[in-house]
Amino acid sequence: KAIIVETHNRSRGYVDETAEMTMTLITKHGDDTKHTFTYQSVEIENNENKSILLVTNSEDIKGTALLTYNDKVNMDEQWLYIPAIKRVTKINEANSSGSFAGSEFSYEDLTSHAVGKYSYKWLKNASYGGIPCFVVQLTPQSGQSGYSKIEKWIDKDAFRVMKINYYDKKRTNIKTLTVGKYRSYRGFIWRAATVTMTNHLNGQTTQLNWE
Repeated sequence: KAIIVETHNRSRGYVDETAEMTMTLITKHGDDTKHTFTYQSVEIENNENKSILLVTNSEDIKGTALLTYNDKVNMDEQWLYIPAIKRVTKINEANSSGSFAGSEFSYEDLTSHAVGKYSYKWLKNASYGGIPCFVVQLTPQSGQSGYSKIEKWIDKDAFRVMKINYYDKKRTNIKTLTVGKYRSYRGFIWRAATVTMTNHLNGQTTQLNWE
């Protein structure tokens, strides 16, 4: 647990941020679809934050928006605006495992892994891409989670998340998230330029590129 607490502490203090993001959905045959987003996030009290994703360019989902309130103890709250029907839908625990914008990211994947929502187990120390890492298992406290467990690979030096394995209720590794091209802002805030989610069941991949 101490490793996870330190990881969260290292990500605090950014106050607010804005980014441009391209999401590329890649089928197992190599065909791709792109959506462009703006992303904004702001820290609030009690180590919590609010963020919004807004689709600014897309053939079919332009104007879609996802608002997320990351709570450090209780369930994160999310609201999805669908422009085609001009309606806001609240995402609850029962449907949080659904796909966001047809991607390999679920709504649950786009929330925080707040410390109080999991139990923890250190698994091993291992190297990822030549970087020494801690490998830590997170077990969701909520029975509504889409996962039985999550494995995080966290680099020992800067406590950056390098890789995440997601396991379904049958304890099968169904997805893997890999993170690359970290950049440092203001000397202590690390942000990844590339995040890739690979679905091992359908062979599809979603890549996020951040600016």
